[in-house]
This record gives sequence, C-alpha cells and structure tokens, in this order.
Amino acid sequence: MITTAEFKVRFPEFVTYDDARIQLFIDDATATVNLNCLNSDLMIAYLSAHLLVGGTQTSTGDSLPIKAVASQSVGDVSVSYTTASSGTASIDFYTSTAYGARYLNLKGNCIGSPLIG
Repeated sequence: MITTAEFKVRFPEFVTYDDARIQLFIDDATATVNLNCLNSDLMIAYLSAHLLVGGTQTSTGDSLPIKAVASQSVGDVSVSYTTASSGTASIDFYTSTAYGARYLNLKGNCIGSPLIG
C-alpha cells in the first residue's frame, strides 16, 4: 500500500497537507480499489488524490461540484464551468479532476474490473 511519504513524492502539490488527512483518503481509496489489480497501488494513489481534492474543497466551505473551467473573463469577472459530458453521474464524479480521470484509466486496464465502482 502507498505511504503518505510516497504520495507526497508522486504529488508534490500536496506536500503541505497533513499526513493524517492524506492517510484518511488513502484508507478510503484502499477500501474502494480492487487490490487484485497489478496496478492497485497506483490506482490507490490517484483515487486518494481525487478524494483529497474533493475533501479539501468541502472542508473549506466550498460545496460546489468540482468542475473544469470552460471559460473565464477578467472584466466584470465571469467564470464558466464544464457540464457533465458522459451522462453517467459516477463517471462525471471521477472525471471532475485529472486524478480521478487517471484513476478511471488505470481501473479500465484492470482485467475483470468493471469501469465504475
């Protein structure tokens, strides 16, 4: 299983995060990932990062869904976000971050594993 130190090496953008908080999301991801996959540690890492982004967003009081910026303006400040594209809420949840999208890609490469779950 991936450690918090390994997680921070892979994702230096989370280096200032508390180890206990990171471990919480590693544990959540470990409970979700099919550990029979050869790439399960990598899947756990990317799913942990995805969950950590969402968890951090909600802990700061931002309960809006994570979405990519489609367009933005400076004059009169305007930001537009992408909308769900797959028609499947669970896929849209994962593709709301680059980490989740990478997790789905890795999960799809796990033989015998359904795409969602």
